[in-house]
Amino acid sequence: MTSTRTKKALSDWFSNEVISEIIQAIPDRADVSAVCKTSKLFHSLGIPVLFQVVKLKNGSRIMAFVRTVSAKPDVSGFVRSLTTIDIGSIKSSRLQWLACLKSLTKLEDLSMTYFQFTPEDWDIFLSFTFPRLVHCKLDASYNERSKKSPMDFVARHSALESLSLNVWDPPKGPAPPQIPLLNLRRLQGPASLAQRITAPRLGEVRLEWESVHFEDVEPIFSTLKTMIPADNSFVFSNDGCWDNRLHDFLPCIANNVPHVKTLHLHLIDTDMWNSDTHIEWVAEQLPPLSKLEYLSIVMRGDEDDDHPYFLADEEDDLMAVETLGTACSSLQMCRLNDVVWRKENETWNQSSDDFDRLAGISWIER
Repeated sequence: MTSTRTKKALSDWFSNEVISEIIQAIPDRADVSAVCKTSKLFHSLGIPVLFQVVKLKNGSRIMAFVRTVSAKPDVSGFVRSLTTIDIGSIKSSRLQWLACLKSLTKLEDLSMTYFQFTPEDWDIFLSFTFPRLVHCKLDASYNERSKKSPMDFVARHSALESLSLNVWDPPKGPAPPQIPLLNLRRLQGPASLAQRITAPRLGEVRLEWESVHFEDVEPIFSTLKTMIPADNSFVFSNDGCWDNRLHDFLPCIANNVPHVKTLHLHLIDTDMWNSDTHIEWVAEQLPPLSKLEYLSIVMRGDEDDDHPYFLADEEDDLMAVETLGTACSSLQMCRLNDVVWRKENETWNQSSDDFDRLAGISWIER
């Protein structure tokens, strides 16, 4: 008997919505691109997925994306997340890039690092508004000749949930009004940035203290105190602090946010022979931190040192961890540079657990 059954296309079995979900589940971007080439239907359903998350790591890829958007303007409406690194190599095409960037009106996540703009470029970019933006990271050298401030850009994006701003324009003259960011949960940048905003439910903060004067440390923490509810599992990280500044801000943590759950201390210009002295001093500051569960301490000789060091051997490291654990009974995990220790049955043992994930650290460079 000859079968009269005919082959059915995938679209006969599944709705476009289901097929789109299947394409979204494909983990490899190259595979999504291949799917887009199999049929007109898959192309129409796959292109929005292909351009939903865009990562551009150099100038040539940035300009290829610019040409794509120029040729197919609809693509700009598909982009939800954009990450760019190193825009310095597109000097002659910056206006094209800025025009392309402005067209991404449905952008929710923007990350731009290692880029250099002229004052005119800055004025153009800082005038942009992305109505759906909730995550923003800008890391570049700000040109002070620009007529606009990065905080002007921040002020127009009040729905932000996370802000990483390593583009700093210190206010000149009287302090400007604080910018309300009511949805903000994560903040990263220069410590004085905390005084430029108001955010009632901060959960994670990573601050750099190098340029902060001693007399400004306490006021900054007093401001943070108003933005961190006592019922929050608060995560605090310092970024590249000279070891002598540790004595400035660590007591302020105990006085203003004693309910901190995670504390990450990144120290530079540290004398390796005095690292045990630093441990003892840190231990003296821990008793008020009654909810501290995760403690991370990184020590480096200088800002360019890629080889962090700590104590002499595993036995000395264990003694340091035990000293810290004795000072803070709530402590459950401790990281000394790249070595993680975990307390089990009141005994400290090395662990292979993912410290950052368990401790809730999102922004960290070690």
